[in-house]
Amino acid sequence: MTGLTAPRMFLAIAALTLLADLAVGESFDRPVEEIRTTNEGEYNAGFMHWHARSLFPDPAEFVVLGEVLSVEAPVSVSDVRGEAVDGRLRVDRIVTCPDRLREDAARVRTLASDCFNDLEVGDRVLVFMVRYEGSYAIPRYWGANSTMGFRVPESKKIGFEGEEVFLDLLSSDRAWSLDLLTPDELRLWAEVDPHGVAFALIADREREKMQDD
Repeated sequence: MTGLTAPRMFLAIAALTLLADLAVGESFDRPVEEIRTTNEGEYNAGFMHWHARSLFPDPAEFVVLGEVLSVEAPVSVSDVRGEAVDGRLRVDRIVTCPDRLREDAARVRTLASDCFNDLEVGDRVLVFMVRYEGSYAIPRYWGANSTMGFRVPESKKIGFEGEEVFLDLLSSDRAWSLDLLTPDELRLWAEVDPHGVAFALIADREREKMQDD
């Protein structure tokens, strides 16, 4: 039996991810009717430890940027993390959300979850959330630099002049479409999720080869 080439291995991973999505398709298809917060404006986002995906090019419907306010002591759990870490994030910016939920999103002051595993107080984080069972939850992003999403490194380009460009891109209709991104925008995405961008480019090239054959 011959082994899979790297491109075909990427496609095999994509196929398995698609099957996983189909298995819980109804949960993802159910629209979010409202973003429910506490009286203090806190939103509790569940962590989908069983559902690994890349940041790019899988669209995230609700994206926020904020700063870590607190990180609790880890607690042992039986999922892939081994430990769950409760924490709170001050939401500084609603990067994108459906227009019908803008008023709800504007009331979100803090975000709480149990996936602050590799974060510290003061870290700035982009949190990408998807629909799940009528609410928003945080998937397990295998290509991100933190369990919760993308930790914005101060020493990286994305933390300086590239940040506003990238945040504006995320709020546009082009953000998740490989064909619509400029080379500079794709490079910014590669700062955030190099694995996801590489995967998308390889898969796109492999599809072109199959069409040519």
